[in-house]
Amino acid sequence: MALTTPAIITIVILLVATVLFVTEWLPYPLVCLLVSLSLYYAKVIDSPWSKLTNSNIILILGMCVIGQAMFDTGIASKLGKMITRFSNNERMLRMGVMLVPGLISAFLSNMAVAVCMLPIVLSICIAADIKPCRLLIPMAIACGLGGSMTLIGSFGNLIARDYMLEWSQGAQTVSFFDYTPIGVLMFVASLAIFWFLGDRMVPNDREPGDMITQIKEKDYSNVPKWQQILSITVFAGVVVLMMLADVLGLTIANIAVWGAVILVALKVVSVKSAFASFQLRTVFVIAFMLPIGTALTQTGAGDWIADKVFNLVGTGSDRLILFSVFLLGCILTQFMSNTAASTLICPIALSIAVGLGINPKALLIASILGTSCGIMTPMAMSVNAAMMEPAGYRFKDWIMPGGVVCLACCILNVIFLPIFFPLH
Repeated sequence: MALTTPAIITIVILLVATVLFVTEWLPYPLVCLLVSLSLYYAKVIDSPWSKLTNSNIILILGMCVIGQAMFDTGIASKLGKMITRFSNNERMLRMGVMLVPGLISAFLSNMAVAVCMLPIVLSICIAADIKPCRLLIPMAIACGLGGSMTLIGSFGNLIARDYMLEWSQGAQTVSFFDYTPIGVLMFVASLAIFWFLGDRMVPNDREPGDMITQIKEKDYSNVPKWQQILSITVFAGVVVLMMLADVLGLTIANIAVWGAVILVALKVVSVKSAFASFQLRTVFVIAFMLPIGTALTQTGAGDWIADKVFNLVGTGSDRLILFSVFLLGCILTQFMSNTAASTLICPIALSIAVGLGINPKALLIASILGTSCGIMTPMAMSVNAAMMEPAGYRFKDWIMPGGVVCLACCILNVIFLPIFFPLH
């Protein structure tokens, strides 16, 4: 498979961007903008602004306002203090902020879970006198891996089911709990890793964003009771509607926006406070890094990378093939959305399985679980990007914890996946 000029340009831009992210020679929001502009002027994409209306951006902005209401009325502070009464050390708090969001993410969008939990976790940090940088990476990783436990945990899981149905002409499918055995093992492994190594892996010297300063300086003594009740009611209502979004035919982004509209219209949150709550750095990362994933798909660069990897291991053992499929999914998803990476790797995994006589379902699930490990870079998942500003993270802060968890997940898949889904 020969590389086209647009594909070469895309790969070069990706490599340069990665170097700039790691070295921090330029601010990461500026690098994101330069990536999108470079792709546009190189005529690889049609517009550098096309992702500004991405549903995850709308979701984040809506939940920023709802989170601000939780702050302004003191509800987040009360919840934070309540939770810290049951956990007397950072390690226990870290387990708490991983376990709860992770389990919920198995049934609800991990992005929605993360932005709902963010104000509560920041209030926990204040109550326990812990910097947000100590807890937000563990929470983001738990949200990401939580989505690997059920069919509806992420869009990638659903994409794999569609490919299996199409390939087998309806004879085989991926059921709701097919991902659960390995997904649970991956999630539990992440909990164990952060229990024993969390203190060493997460940074402790990052200065948080303005959000946490505003919480500390806020006086809640004059907040009307009705505003507190409305704030928690809207928050709970939004969470419930998000869980029922598919049944009701709604989108989670629209639900978040309507929640924000209600709070601003009833003056629980002022217009000034609502705009001040927007995480514009997060918007930059999502809006201007998503085009690189689109470019990798449309130019064939992603297919070329996959083809080269499988050419290296195509004659290896079955478990080596399994390892390679998982690893490729894991690598691709660090630089593009889980959905895009899944779309790329699923047909490749099926082709490899058919060509080598391996159980297609086993390789398909391995590839998708690999794409669930978008935890090594801030642009791998929108969840990661949403944690950057509140915690003051840098690009390199994700590499160590994300890399260790990815390695553990890879080993677990190579060992246990053939037990649940025999390769022959």
